[in-house]
Amino acid sequence: MEVSTMSGNKFFGILVVLFLSVQFAFAGDLTLYQGSGPDELCPGSTGLFMDVIENSGDEVMEVSVSTSGSASSFSTTVPQGFLLSPGEVKTIYTYVTPFSSTNLGEYSLQIYASSEFND
Repeated sequence: MEVSTMSGNKFFGILVVLFLSVQFAFAGDLTLYQGSGPDELCPGSTGLFMDVIENSGDEVMEVSVSTSGSASSFSTTVPQGFLLSPGEVKTIYTYVTPFSSTNLGEYSLQIYASSEFND
């Protein structure tokens, strides 16, 4: 069975507006603790978002992280894959650096994490 959940959107920017959502599709028990990020971000500067995933189940899970959206071309999320033992917590870091040539406007970034049991 695959379940998906989405945390609230993150919004920041005076010059560049970015809508960030974190979505998890998983089989098992992952818990998302939505973190924080910058309130303002200008082209050419870097903002950092941190979100935490916990394996609240009783089996080891292999987690894969990917991004999409109009801001994905100037965003990097790490780690992109990892094993998560029962009770283990892992922080996901998303670095957002709009190019200095990025036009003012609204941009979206979706972060997806999917997992499966790792026997």
